[in-house]
Amino acid sequence: MKRLLFVMIAFVFILAACGNNSSKDKEANKDSKTINVGTEGTYAPFSFHDKDGKLTGYDIDVIKAVAKEEGLKLKFNETSWDSMFAGLDAGRFDVIANQVGINPDREKKYKFLSLTHSQVLF
Repeated sequence: MKRLLFVMIAFVFILAACGNNSSKDKEANKDSKTINVGTEGTYAPFSFHDKDGKLTGYDIDVIKAVAKEEGLKLKFNETSWDSMFAGLDAGRFDVIANQVGINPDREKKYKFLSLTHSQVLF
């Protein structure tokens, strides 16, 4: 069951990473295998720096686990919350890992991961 959940999460992240790119851009992303991740790095416990200055947190750990399973590299780009979606729209980020709330406007424009471990019924 955990394997199925992991595959579903990975699939959603990969879909989000390929979001609004053209076919040519999708092929370039596939070949590079590097996902640009937008995050604040200041919102514990989801995205923050530990006592050693290392970026960590729930959202960071999840996206790292998905990337490892899929053989992808991650490049974390820390930015302010105010510019998070602008960076995604401009193509500076492929995904956001920063505890983003879902609202109707965002749901129309972006793909969201709606399934987490705590929501799975066994």
